[in-house]
Amino acid sequence: MKKRTSLVCFLIFTLCVFYTAIPNTVFGQEEEASLAEKVFEKYKTTLEDPEVLSLLPDVLTALSDPATLENPLIAQLGGFDAAVDLLLGNPVLIRQVVPTASDEVIALLGTEPIQTMFKDPDVRTLMQDSGAVKELAALLAADAQPPDDGTTPPDDGTTPPDDGTTPPDNGTTPPVQPEASLAAKVFEKYKTTLEDPEVLSLLPDVLTALSDPATLENPLIAQLGGFDAAVDLLLGNPVLIRQVVPTASDEVIALLGTEPIQTMFKDPDVRTLMQDSGAVKELAALLAADAQPPDDGTTPPDDGTTPPDDGTTPPDDGTTPPDDGTTPPDDGTTPPDD
Repeated sequence: MKKRTSLVCFLIFTLCVFYTAIPNTVFGQEEEASLAEKVFEKYKTTLEDPEVLSLLPDVLTALSDPATLENPLIAQLGGFDAAVDLLLGNPVLIRQVVPTASDEVIALLGTEPIQTMFKDPDVRTLMQDSGAVKELAALLAADAQPPDDGTTPPDDGTTPPDDGTTPPDNGTTPPVQPEASLAAKVFEKYKTTLEDPEVLSLLPDVLTALSDPATLENPLIAQLGGFDAAVDLLLGNPVLIRQVVPTASDEVIALLGTEPIQTMFKDPDVRTLMQDSGAVKELAALLAADAQPPDDGTTPPDDGTTPPDDGTTPPDDGTTPPDDGTTPPDDGTTPPDD
């Protein structure tokens, strides 16, 4: 009996030690991993790539900065997810958040592994949590070693985004009057659209802003792949007009999303005009001259056709000299008979 009791005690002691040593893996009481740990484990191969390791932490830190998350543009674009989708389609936009972002960072954001990672809901949640980003950075720093994970560099970044490389084909029809100015061509081609009262009241200011040298010389235009690529981006996200015209109203943004304006802005002639402030001014003048009631001037007013009688016929009073002075008085002309 004593031996049996000793054996039971020994078994209980052994089980306690065993339980204490490996409680998580054996008894299913593993503590839930943090968001940063989940992302790290899920994308460990990608994150351990030397290039990713040297560039990505700064990008994540910038995206998770409260100043970035509270930027009104995020809400205007439809929220954080929509903004990240826009970034993935146009990696150069990272410079709106990290002005010093290198070409290597932009290329990295265009690679398939990073694109896949940035589309993961867990990663997007992490991007909006600066604490989780810091934890992930710490995990990366602790794991930093020279493994052979980075032997095969991602090749997706070798091909730049093709946004804007294919010019729109809406302007394939040659202009009817080659001798006309660019502004006159555009005016005649889109007269119906341009004469719409709403378009007439809103579009000139937009064209003026786009044709401003300060806009055309903005480094972002070149970074996006040129003016055409920038306009393509604007057409896909009209709210971006506020990056050029900060006071642009909701009506302007809605107008840029309409089919007639989208079609017009894809025309090569219109895009050429947008880059010529003189042509934009000429178009504005044509619109102003055309803004008048349709029948004005066709029927001359009756009041002015017959000139007033007062000044056309000289008064009779002055044509016949007065009798008083024409006939000298008899008293002095005929001497007396005496």
